[in-house]
Amino acid sequence: MLWLFENGYIPCFVTGRDAEEQLKNEPQGTFLIRLSERVDGEFVISYTHQTGVRHYLLQPDDMADKKKTLVDLLGQNQLFLFIIQVQTNRAGKRVFYRHYKDKILQKYYKKIPKHSAKNQAADGNPYDTRLPDSGAFH
Repeated sequence: MLWLFENGYIPCFVTGRDAEEQLKNEPQGTFLIRLSERVDGEFVISYTHQTGVRHYLLQPDDMADKKKTLVDLLGQNQLFLFIIQVQTNRAGKRVFYRHYKDKILQKYYKKIPKHSAKNQAADGNPYDTRLPDSGAFH
């Protein structure tokens, strides 16, 4: 999971409000993983849904009982389609990228989700799109 931090897929110090600001204009199924503001050491998945931006606090049994990794949990959940990556450019400004989740995560899946192969074949071009810097994380 360290590679998620190192590559900006778990951006540090993102509040729920910041996540909502960043995700509000994103397509349904876009998500980011962040540290919880209320529960020390726990992760939250903030994601776009047809009803708006939602936040899900990962529960211990989400992975422990099923012996899943966080990556497997994300891969198997069809609500999550695009992962947000945050990187800092040379000027010190944060830049946001939206990636098709399976393109980024598939090499870390223990078992590739059934929907993954179908989506990649239908899409033909899983994409990476630079998002405008909304200033939400400055």
